[in-house]
Amino acid sequence: MAQKAPLTQKRQRYVLNTKGGPLTRETLIAELKEARLFGPEAQGRWTPRRRADVVIAIDQNVISFDEARQWFGWSEEESKSNIALFHDHGIKGLRATKLQDFR
Repeated sequence: MAQKAPLTQKRQRYVLNTKGGPLTRETLIAELKEARLFGPEAQGRWTPRRRADVVIAIDQNVISFDEARQWFGWSEEESKSNIALFHDHGIKGLRATKLQDFR
């Protein structure tokens, strides 16, 4: 019979991204670097799912609001808008074609 972990052992916090995979600071940065959305050469295209992953990371304290703004070049207004649209309408609220419908 398997032994249970002692109650004093700290469990690792686990947050899921929009695809159902682990969302950590490292996985978020790696995904956004691959999409060319992170760093000085950032030229990629923001998809609703990528924006949602950043909002989830902010909500779950994986990254801070200020880090997200600094890393991704989002203005305070754009950041707050993305958070509000995701909370109110989900991923569909972050589609560029739907912005006027939901604002």
